[in-house]
Amino acid sequence: MLVFDCARRASSARTLRLLVEALRDGGLTPDRLTRLPPGLESFVRDWLDELEHRGTERSAVRTLLELCAVALGPLAADDLEQLAPPEQFHIRTELDQAVQAVARFIIGNGSAERGYVFSHPRLRELYQERMLSEQQRAELRQRFVAYGERWYARLWEDPSAQPQVPSYVRQFWVLHLAQAQRWELMERVLTEARPVQGTFYQPWASLRLAAEGSYAGYLNDLELLWRHGEATGNLGLSLRCALFSASIRSLSANLSLALLVGLVTVGTPNGRWSAEAALAHIAQMRLSQTIKRKRSERCSSTAASPSP
Repeated sequence: MLVFDCARRASSARTLRLLVEALRDGGLTPDRLTRLPPGLESFVRDWLDELEHRGTERSAVRTLLELCAVALGPLAADDLEQLAPPEQFHIRTELDQAVQAVARFIIGNGSAERGYVFSHPRLRELYQERMLSEQQRAELRQRFVAYGERWYARLWEDPSAQPQVPSYVRQFWVLHLAQAQRWELMERVLTEARPVQGTFYQPWASLRLAAEGSYAGYLNDLELLWRHGEATGNLGLSLRCALFSASIRSLSANLSLALLVGLVTVGTPNGRWSAEAALAHIAQMRLSQTIKRKRSERCSSTAASPSP
């Protein structure tokens, strides 16, 4: 009978699994199940209402859910400690207890590799849309922007800080800047450089190359800024992005496939490339050709258009 009720109220296999697990561990009683309307949203709301009555757990759990809802990827425990209000998660057991309380919804182990993340994208969307106001979302996003700014300031002053930069910041901070429309800061992060030991140091490109083995991540970030420049008619910004992109892509074009194989199998004095880095590099070489062709076609079309 309970299985039938679960199936009748589940709008998807994910919802069915959550209902069954909630019944199994006592988080949902058969009586409450029979009163739930069908669908994932009603189950999540019922569960959140229950959390409201748990007292001391409530604040830590909500902070965890809010940060995971606004995050663009898995958050490590260290990220959560830095993003949470000062009084929360500085004792790791508080975070562990919060994670355990929402184990059906948040998965991962808090490591730099796996982090913590909603078990399904729809759960993240649902929490963000239904439980957070626009002002709350803006305030939370600003925390992510400020988090990355602190690390970037360190990186600008001290290139040796690269290994300490969290994976989340490296992979997702520029996306947060675009989301928050912090275009001036994004331009500075991606295009400013200064001389260091006889060469020019571009902190963000250097960071992504050192951690990932290729410029693919940096070029993806730069493409976001370039598109913004084109969309707003900012020719100076577009030209600057084009110069940085052309400079880096020319390096990529000079690497033959045989040399890439050697970088993976033999390596350099600084170490071997990973297979993932080599594949990303090849993808960027192909993408470079596609982008160059499309932009050339766009320029040709514009030049051919009659003047008004």
